[in-house]
Amino acid sequence: MKKNILILLFILFIISSNLFSQSHMGLVGGFNLAQLSGDYNNFYGDSIILVNKNDKTDLLRGDSIIFKSQNFRPGIYVGLMWDINLKYKTYLQVGVIYSQQGSILKRTYFSASETSSQKITYKAYSKINYIMLPLTWKQLWGELYTQVGVFGSIKVQSDSEWKRTIDLPNAQNIDKYTFPEFEENIRIYDFGVFFGLGFQVPVSHQYDWFLGVSYRQGFFPLQEDVYRAEDVLRNRVFTINTGIIMFGKGGRNKRRRR
Repeated sequence: MKKNILILLFILFIISSNLFSQSHMGLVGGFNLAQLSGDYNNFYGDSIILVNKNDKTDLLRGDSIIFKSQNFRPGIYVGLMWDINLKYKTYLQVGVIYSQQGSILKRTYFSASETSSQKITYKAYSKINYIMLPLTWKQLWGELYTQVGVFGSIKVQSDSEWKRTIDLPNAQNIDKYTFPEFEENIRIYDFGVFFGLGFQVPVSHQYDWFLGVSYRQGFFPLQEDVYRAEDVLRNRVFTINTGIIMFGKGGRNKRRRR
C-alpha cells in the first residue's frame, strides 16, 4: 500500500513539474464586494419577522416597525496565480489568493407612542477571510479572456461586531459588542464556482497586464446546524482585479509558437 502511494505521488510530481514548466506566474490584486445569501435570524436569534426596506408594506407589531437591509462588505483580494499553457490561447489557471469576505447587515427599529418616539439601528459587520485556491479554465479571445472554474477556500478569520445606535428626541446613544457564536458556527472551509472575464494586453516583451471582473458563488452552507432553508448562509462575491503575468526570457515567443 505504501509503495503504491509513493508511486502515485511520484507520478503526480512528474506531471505537475511538466505542467508548471509550461506555466507563467502572475501577481493579482483587487477589490471584493461580498455578501452572505440567506437570513441572519439563525445566528442572531431575532424572533421578530423582518421586512426589506424596499417593501412598501409596513409590518406592524403593536407600535413597532422593523426594516432589514444587507449591504456589501468591501475587502481586498490579493495573491499569486499560474497560467498553465494547455494549447494556444487556452490555459488552466491555478492560484493562491487571500480574500476578505462577509457582509454588512442593517436593522432599523422604530417605536412611537403619544409622548415619545425612538429609532434604534443595529449594524452588524460580519467578516470571513479566506485563503482561496481557484482552479479555472481560461480562454483568450484576442485581447479578451473568459474564465470558468471552481474554488476551494480555507477560513483564516471570522468575527462579527455589532454597533447599536439609539436616536432619542434630544440625544443619541452608541455602543458596540461582539457576537462570539458567529466565529464558532462558521465552517472552516468553502467550495463553489467561479466565472470571470476581462482583457489582457502586452506592456513589454516579458509582461502582460490584465484587468477583469469575476463572480464567485459558494455551495456549502457556512453554518453547521440550520433548521430553515431561508436561514442557510452562503458566500457570494463580486471582484474587480488587476495584475501582471510574467513570461520570463523568451516566454512570449514560446507562447506564440504553441
